[in-house]
Amino acid sequence: MRILAIDAATKGLGAAVTEDDKLLAVSCLNVGKTHSQRLIPLIDDLMKAGGISLQDIDLVTVTIGPGSFTGLRIGISSAKAIAYALGVKMVGVKTLDALAQNCVGVSGLVCPILDARRNEVYYGIYDSQGNAVEAIGSMEPTALAQHIKETYPNENITFLGDAADIYFNTMAEILGDKAKLAPAARRIFMADSAAFYGEKHRADAVLPQEIKAFYLRPSEAERQRKARLANGK
Repeated sequence: MRILAIDAATKGLGAAVTEDDKLLAVSCLNVGKTHSQRLIPLIDDLMKAGGISLQDIDLVTVTIGPGSFTGLRIGISSAKAIAYALGVKMVGVKTLDALAQNCVGVSGLVCPILDARRNEVYYGIYDSQGNAVEAIGSMEPTALAQHIKETYPNENITFLGDAADIYFNTMAEILGDKAKLAPAARRIFMADSAAFYGEKHRADAVLPQEIKAFYLRPSEAERQRKARLANGK
């Protein structure tokens, strides 16, 4: 089975193609350009460079959140358009689940963290095989570090995600040498992990219209709209 994976959920942008347990091609960018300008050309270049035809794709996977509201809309809508055109099903992959797969085999626990703005992070905690041991949530970074220290006092814990560079020192101040930082090459890019996740969960594939974004809280625009309505404006 050939799988095309698309990830536009965070600052990193990526796409990958796998066949069974083999990575055929992967392309990633973290250059500060808008995902809307870069995603489709990135996919086109990836397919051409790999000598792969879209017609050979059997399944499309996409990261569904949490993450950037704009990035998620771009990634999901693009993935759906491709799946509709090909007549194939899709697997939606939670962003933190995909990131956790980047560190399978490490010693201890894995904690992907994403910048949720307003001095909070989205986080999940996983075992060394990428299985969730806590539900995905959001928390202030210092509170998260304290929670980890109290709940998993004897575990090493590896941090990755776009907030790892921002808040790792905060984690290390509280967790000491139990806090580890994932290698830079695996810290934010997850398209290949999303593809392999889709392979493992292909029995759960659904029609494109059934794929929904996974939001932990409303967007800023939605909050402002609710505030205006509450104020009678």
